[in-house]
Amino acid sequence: MSPRWPWSELGLEKRATEREVKRAYAARLKQIDRNDPDAFGALRDAFAAAKTGALKEKAAPKRPRMADIVEGRTGLDSLPDDAPPIPLQEPLRPPPVQPETHVPDTAPEPETPVDPGKHPEPAQPKPAQPWGIAIGQLDAMAQEDPAKAQSIFQTKFNDALRNTYWDTKALDALLSLDMSHDLTLRRSLEAHLYDTLQTRLKDPETGYPTEMAVVIETHFQWATDGVGASKRLGWRQDYQLLMYGHARSVPQTSRPVSTKTSKNKETYFWHKAAIFAVLWLLSLSVQRMRGPEDYVIQIIALAVLFMFLRWLTMLGIAVISKLARTLRLSGTAVRLAAWAFPATTQKLNTSAEFRKLGIFALTAVVAVILYLLDKYA
Repeated sequence: MSPRWPWSELGLEKRATEREVKRAYAARLKQIDRNDPDAFGALRDAFAAAKTGALKEKAAPKRPRMADIVEGRTGLDSLPDDAPPIPLQEPLRPPPVQPETHVPDTAPEPETPVDPGKHPEPAQPKPAQPWGIAIGQLDAMAQEDPAKAQSIFQTKFNDALRNTYWDTKALDALLSLDMSHDLTLRRSLEAHLYDTLQTRLKDPETGYPTEMAVVIETHFQWATDGVGASKRLGWRQDYQLLMYGHARSVPQTSRPVSTKTSKNKETYFWHKAAIFAVLWLLSLSVQRMRGPEDYVIQIIALAVLFMFLRWLTMLGIAVISKLARTLRLSGTAVRLAAWAFPATTQKLNTSAEFRKLGIFALTAVVAVILYLLDKYA
């Protein structure tokens, strides 16, 4: 170690004042490489030691501090300028470590000690985040991670039904995916849709937005295949009322074409023809026919009378329905009809042709009642 250290490290010839030490340190700091830890550390040690043994400038005596008294640094201000320097020792530094010639690319992570009495907790799976994942990507994701894809699918499905105005486009896209055709998942989605409608709608029989009805009809055919829908959903609250409202909400053009439509129309036509033939034969028992022209006149008169009675029947049904809604009896009547005649009530809710046949038959009953009243009154 040099006897003139730390002054030689700072570039000073002899012991200097604290101000000179600071200036020498600043000048020396510009000359060395700060990125060199050895050079910078040596300069910092020399600066700290020089500050301790620097000459104090003449100034008014200060009241010693408690820290100076404890560390034995009092009385330095009273030293003369020619006082012998305080012996300082250069700190010992460890020899520089030579860098390794080869550094591995990946260093092994230190192993965490495991307490033998404590079982490690299993890693919890991170919840699936639906943000940033489009609906069209769910089918490809279902091939790699079915659980994650189903979780994101359910989240998006719930979000589409959560708002007041349903996101029908998102619902249609979700129900069109290949993964949504799983039987178990599709049954749960259909039940979820029904429960949502039953909860949101104050009066189910009045219907709901057409866009929502079109999506449900496209994927589940509640109005076209009412029997299948009743088997899948089972008994549920306000089922008949909601199905009736659904049938009213679905436009005729958006309903899937059924293979039974033409057959039903032909069958119902022959049913109507049979009912009209019975009425015509009943009318023949009242009057005597003199010639063929009397039969033609009888058929025309019966057809005109029947059309008039049918208009009166439809008017009476409308008045009774309006009165039942006003008195809040429609729900009870529909439930009673569904309990007594479930198949007939289901057809009335889902088939327009069957409703027309029902009105035709009811008109015939009115005509028979009028005939009996005229004959036996």
